[in-house]
Amino acid sequence: MRRILAILAVLLVLAVIVELAFGTWFSKDPLDKSDLGRNSAMAVSAAALYPGGRDFIYRRDGWGFRGTGLDPASITVLTVGGGTTDQRTLPDDQTWQSVMEREFRSAGLETVVANAGIDGQTSQGHVRAFENWFIHVPGLKPRFVLFSVGLDEAMGAARDEAQNSGRAHMIRRHSALLRMADRLSESKTMAESPPVDPPEGKPNRAAIGIYKDRLKRLGQLAHAMGAVPVFVVQGAPVADKAAARRLADFNQATREVCKEGGLLCLDLAREVTFDPGDFYDHLHNSPQGAEKVGRWLSTKLAGLV
Repeated sequence: MRRILAILAVLLVLAVIVELAFGTWFSKDPLDKSDLGRNSAMAVSAAALYPGGRDFIYRRDGWGFRGTGLDPASITVLTVGGGTTDQRTLPDDQTWQSVMEREFRSAGLETVVANAGIDGQTSQGHVRAFENWFIHVPGLKPRFVLFSVGLDEAMGAARDEAQNSGRAHMIRRHSALLRMADRLSESKTMAESPPVDPPEGKPNRAAIGIYKDRLKRLGQLAHAMGAVPVFVVQGAPVADKAAARRLADFNQATREVCKEGGLLCLDLAREVTFDPGDFYDHLHNSPQGAEKVGRWLSTKLAGLV
């Protein structure tokens, strides 16, 4: 019993040392109060998800953006969205943001496209990103903020206030050891997760109204940043009819907000035809689909950037 207690005491001391050295308990950096996974690297295996899937490292840089790091002042297009923007199961060079950059460069345009997608985040989280994240990134003045919206709302995948509040979440956010455990767990989940199943039901008027109000707010926040807001109406081969109707309702709401506010709206749902193999589940693009999305977006924005 004494040996066990001694071992536990040593482990406790080591844990305290690790937390003090690598945790963010006493940090004054406002971004350390977020849940961005900054300066993180995680192994992902996509072999079971789509043909040609490979092992790669999923990274987020010191500012919370996906990738190995870039100068915030160089960002031309800031892309905001949920899992279909983040694209955790695609390597950096196969995301639609990377495709956009390559297409711009081939046209002689030095355009930097940043990925600020957060898996599972809805319009509610996008608003918080402006209020708690982007304002703390020095030099961030993109010319365009591209919002890829609709799918996460329609599928019911929400990182709401209840999930990201409370004492337990605060401890997890600041703890180095718990963050490490989360990343190891997420890596396994991404490699082995089954296709996403859409929920049943139809959004009510109140949900659509809240969604529209948030899109209007996002437009205002982008303008306040000095950027042009661009809303992308998302499309996906949703097999479930009820979920497809939900997506159609949210997409129509996006179109109405753009029309009423005179905002730029890119209707991917109506203009892009996806083929078999463009998605590996009901929501997420394979590299083949991301290539198609990136090329289409670059064509739409080429005359503006």
